[in-house]
Amino acid sequence: MSEVSVREVLGEWRVSVRAGGHSPWMRVFDSEAGANAFAQAQRVRLGLAATPLLEKELAEIEV
Repeated sequence: MSEVSVREVLGEWRVSVRAGGHSPWMRVFDSEAGANAFAQAQRVRLGLAATPLLEKELAEIEV
């Protein structure tokens, strides 16, 4: 199972990616917008379907 999550930890935004049987990995961002954009790109890459929550997140980061 694949999963992409975004969370804030001590002022940093962390994107965690778990893809199938591969080892999980994380990337750290200074901004929420950057983290969300990267997370969306990873979701697309992994073929994960958009959810209502994801649509809400994307609407909030549109510039």
